[in-house]
Amino acid sequence: LTGRLQRLDTAEGPVLLDVAHNAAAMAVLVDHLRRAAPPSVVVVLGMLADKPVHDVATQLASCATRACLVGLPGPRGLTAAALAACIAGSGLNAQCCDNMAAALSQARQLAGPQGWVVVTGSFLTVAEALAVLA
Repeated sequence: LTGRLQRLDTAEGPVLLDVAHNAAAMAVLVDHLRRAAPPSVVVVLGMLADKPVHDVATQLASCATRACLVGLPGPRGLTAAALAACIAGSGLNAQCCDNMAAALSQARQLAGPQGWVVVTGSFLTVAEALAVLA
């Protein structure tokens, strides 16, 4: 499945794309990250309002050093600011970004060249990242 534990080795460093958007799928992603043990993990996260946002963020907090939040389009899409409010208290250290390109750039800077940038939270988030990375 495109976007499920899909690794891209970019010139700037590794990017892992995963469409996880519920607790069960996020558990698989977090387990994968723990087993892979990259030097650092910075998440680019965008989610829809009808998903278990706080639960997902709590799971990510166990393996990610930081998160860069992006908004998603449509009536179900959360803005970066709304996403930040939803994940408050999850333990995930996050910052809002204006768009996917900015989030990917910031995440790479935070992760360093050997760290992993992990794009997750929705099929829409992964599709947008793929478009920016193309």
